[in-house]
Amino acid sequence: FSSGNSEVKKMNNISNQLMIDIMSGDGPDVILDGAAIQELNNPEYFVDLNKFINGANGIDKSKYFSKIIDSAASSDGALYQMPVSYSIGGILAYKSDVEDGRVGFTYDEYIKFVDLVCNGNNPIQFNQSVFLADCIARGYVDYMADGKVNFNTPEFKAIAEYAKDNIYDKFESEDEEDYYMLVDYKDPIADGPIDVMFTDSESFVYQVCGIHEPFGMYGYPGVTGNDGPTAYIDSSVAISATADEEAQNAAWDFIKIMLSEDVQKKEQTGNPVNIAAYTYNAQSAVNLMNAQYDSYLKVGMDEDELAMDGIYRTDEEIVDYLVEIANSVTSVNSIDSSVKVIIYEEMAPYFVGQKDIDSVLVIINDRAQTVFNERKSK
Repeated sequence: FSSGNSEVKKMNNISNQLMIDIMSGDGPDVILDGAAIQELNNPEYFVDLNKFINGANGIDKSKYFSKIIDSAASSDGALYQMPVSYSIGGILAYKSDVEDGRVGFTYDEYIKFVDLVCNGNNPIQFNQSVFLADCIARGYVDYMADGKVNFNTPEFKAIAEYAKDNIYDKFESEDEEDYYMLVDYKDPIADGPIDVMFTDSESFVYQVCGIHEPFGMYGYPGVTGNDGPTAYIDSSVAISATADEEAQNAAWDFIKIMLSEDVQKKEQTGNPVNIAAYTYNAQSAVNLMNAQYDSYLKVGMDEDELAMDGIYRTDEEIVDYLVEIANSVTSVNSIDSSVKVIIYEEMAPYFVGQKDIDSVLVIINDRAQTVFNERKSK
């Protein structure tokens, strides 16, 4: 946990320096891959890209996963960082184990789901503070209004109570990549649902090719039960608010190139936001898997031997499932790095029973408000 917290503090220091550089006019005109840092989404630092999207030199949003783009916008609708590629995180499960039409769970529903479907093994393996911060990053708590911080909300208290009673520090690695790759290439959910990260079509097809019944990806539990999978932006582009008009227009042309179908098909850092490129890559992954399968059959291996190695003929409808999963995303994972540090540091006494939630929230609100006030004064 300490190593994870040090990384958060390091990112916080980087974002603070970037904000200072932009405000002083010494920052870059184009900023790449800052979408996970929520404090950068501010008109003092970045341009609202909606003026370009809807302008004469704009883009046709119907060609892109609009839920990914719209979820990356701030609460006021401004889009400061354009998603270029992304991963999707959520609970992978058979559709037959989840009520039809649902994208997520209430807390009571999820507790029952863990008991009955997961045999008591919670797929969520984060520790309590990481889980709480991740839910905030998924937009479960609206803690800012008119420049005032307020974490003393029913939503925050519900997450904290659930985490205290149901999330345990029982996993060995806090490295997200290590954790999310704990997947069996045969049928990864044969023994129960799992928490996974869908990073790209090829790796995901290999992960799910052994599932031979309808499956879906679902969000973490929340108050409403309407929170679906979340998108982690792997690659993004923003334009500095201090860049001159010529530089801003050139930067927008660069963003359009990054969003083009040809470039998106070659995206290596995650899933393309361009629908045609995403579908093409998913179909290519299925074709590659089946070509591999056929080549093994030609050299004398039989289906049972291949199944033992986790190699199957892949159903074409997996492409439809991958598109469905992308369309079920309801949030983009983004959190103010200072808030994340505060959550990590102040919630621990509550989780071990040393402080009640109300006294902890007084400290969290005070520390977070101080941070936001200091930013305004710079």
